[in-house]
This record gives sequence, structure tokens and C-alpha cells, in this order.
Amino acid sequence: MLLQLLVYGIIAVMKWKIPPIIKIYEAFGAIADGRVKIDGNKAIVKSSSGNKDYSVVFDSDKNAISANDNGSYWQGYLGYPSIAYLIETSVIKCKLDIVNVFMGIAWKDVNTTLKNDYEKVIDSVFTKISSECGTEMVANAKHEAELVLSQIKSLELNKIKTGIKPPKAC
Repeated sequence: MLLQLLVYGIIAVMKWKIPPIIKIYEAFGAIADGRVKIDGNKAIVKSSSGNKDYSVVFDSDKNAISANDNGSYWQGYLGYPSIAYLIETSVIKCKLDIVNVFMGIAWKDVNTTLKNDYEKVIDSVFTKISSECGTEMVANAKHEAELVLSQIKSLELNKIKTGIKPPKAC
């Protein structure tokens, strides 16, 4: 099939895998913390620990995005830096008052402590949010994340291959 595509001059386009829901929460945290610095179709997104800067590039004409975070580079799913960029530039619509409850969460630390068990990490974060903001806010945050995930699916974003590896911690 690929050979047929190449013979006829059609280039196969790689699509992003759908991210785990935690990546949407991490994107919310990056936005709430002001860690997304946008310059046109590019952005630098600082990690929650502050020791890495991820690069994002968006090409609206090609419906394509690239990023060099670990999830994007190694796993092939749309990572939180790209999601944060898409929300900040209103490509994806999101209620920013919901996003703000994720301010100050040290995602890397929580992930490391809980051995990257995303369910446990989410439970831990929501326990904190629930105690500070109430259970209704947790329900609202889950609902908003599902809406963002639905928009990600409908965008069917293409990958821009850059070959730029994820940064190492400083």
C-alpha cells in the first residue's frame, strides 16, 4: 500500500495519537502557571519543574504541529506542550477559570513519586483540588478535559517531523 502511495506521488501523512487525559491536565497546569511563551506559530513551554524548555511549532495551513516533549517524541501522542499551545491560541476552546485550579502542581514530582501511574497521579491531584476548591470543581475540571480531548480528536492533527530530541534537565 505504501509503495502504491509513493508510486502515485501521494505522501502518507502521520497523525498524532490521542494523548492520555493526564496530558490535558498537565497542559492546564502549564497555562495556569504562565509557562507557555508564544511567538506567532511557535512556543516555548517550560516544564513544571522549571528545568526544561520544550519547543512547539504549529502550521495551520498543514493542520500540523510538532513538539519535543517526551510523550510526543517517544510515544507519538500529542503532548502537553502542544495542547497548551493550542488552548492558548484558541485553536482549542477551553474555560480558563477551570484551568487555574491546576496552578502550582509539580507534575514531574508527582509523576516520579507515583511511578508514572497516571491514574494515581490524577487521583492525587484531584484530592488536592477537591480539598481546596470542592468536589464540584473536580467534576468541572474532568468535564472540561473531556471537551478538550474531544476537540483534539476532531482536529486530526498531522505531525511535523523535526528530529529534535527532548531536552535534558539542567
